[in-house]
Amino acid sequence: MAKKTADKSPHSSSTMSSSLSTSSSSPSTITVCFVTRNAAATIKDAIETAHLLSGDVVVVDTGSTDATKKILDEFAAHKKIIFRELLQTDETLDYSAARNECLNHARGNWIMIMDQDEILTPPTVRRLRAVLDYQGADAYVLTKRTYTRGDGAPLGTVKDTAGTSDTPLLKQKCAAFTHFSDGRMIRLFKNNQKYRF
Repeated sequence: MAKKTADKSPHSSSTMSSSLSTSSSSPSTITVCFVTRNAAATIKDAIETAHLLSGDVVVVDTGSTDATKKILDEFAAHKKIIFRELLQTDETLDYSAARNECLNHARGNWIMIMDQDEILTPPTVRRLRAVLDYQGADAYVLTKRTYTRGDGAPLGTVKDTAGTSDTPLLKQKCAAFTHFSDGRMIRLFKNNQKYRF
């Protein structure tokens, strides 16, 4: 499977910061949620970069047959993730149910949804942390950047609108990127029972 990283930085963050009032309560916390299925090639990098944003990571596996569950068991053994299995077959695969199972275990004030083959960049983590303590928004639209070789085959997405890579992992992964496309989606939202898939 191709490596994805996505730009999870809030869209137009400079505009948001000028119009939102800061919270006087305790700092906001985030739970990062993943749904996995046969993600052995990508999930380790995804979880490690998610830990740049939060120590609270929940992973629900939907029936992997590769080494994904072994990798997740290792993270769980070191208390680095909450790992749950939601066994599904190809015929019964329901990503909404799996996402909702993740949300049921989320402890943070905010939830960040990541795909199993995405990674966060340090600049994006800094931007995300900066917006969480503002009042007035229940969700943020983020930009996800998907990189390709130019022939349309996806290599991945980097969560960094600046397009920069200041980590060895990203420099290595970005070496073959020649083209990219951006997409906008809601992936960061308040932890509230009314928000479900």
